[in-house]
Amino acid sequence: MQPVSIGIIFPFEIGKGHTKDKAIYASVIAVIRNPLLVATVAGLLVSAFDVTVPVPLARFCELLGDAFIPCALFAAGLFVSRCEVKGELGEISWLVFVKLILHR
Repeated sequence: MQPVSIGIIFPFEIGKGHTKDKAIYASVIAVIRNPLLVATVAGLLVSAFDVTVPVPLARFCELLGDAFIPCALFAAGLFVSRCEVKGELGEISWLVFVKLILHR
């Protein structure tokens, strides 16, 4: 997946006026500095080397993880609250009704 990311970033770097070599270097650095990739590699290394995580740090990560879903739902609610419902209210009502019945 990372080569795909580099391939997506590369044209933007070329568009900034970089040479081909500099654009490739900037694209690779942008992917390597991706926090998702860094966290995944760090987690794999901790797991592979059987590193014991200190209890306070483990508890902090657990609390942070437990708070993620409620915060994400709250943020999604804020986003949805700014959207205006225009269009087919009958169709929207029918879809909401069917969803409520199917997810009982």
